[in-house]
Amino acid sequence: MALTNGTLPKSESSLTRFSAGTIVRGKIIAKDDIRIDGIVEGEIICEGRVVTGDESKIDTNIDTAQMDINGVFNGEVVAKDKISIGPKGNFSGKISTPKITVENGAVINGQIEMPAS
Repeated sequence: MALTNGTLPKSESSLTRFSAGTIVRGKIIAKDDIRIDGIVEGEIICEGRVVTGDESKIDTNIDTAQMDINGVFNGEVVAKDKISIGPKGNFSGKISTPKITVENGAVINGQIEMPAS
């Protein structure tokens, strides 16, 4: 990855990534997209998209525009645009979003609210 004037190119710098083996406890506030492959406990506020990897473990409340759940998630998600739960997604908690996609194999335990968009 090449640096230009000491900064990452736009496509690289607009993603915050928490890799496998990373543990985060607390509050995360992000303007751009977040990718989580590790463990997060706390609260996430994200103006972009939050993506959780297959091996992720999330125990948090999230307020975001879009969310893709592929690992284990416990908590509450408010997504202004949409939520997708992949085939390895295991969700427990509360979802509030105008659009949701659930793939075969996904597990959902909890409540889903779908307000008008």
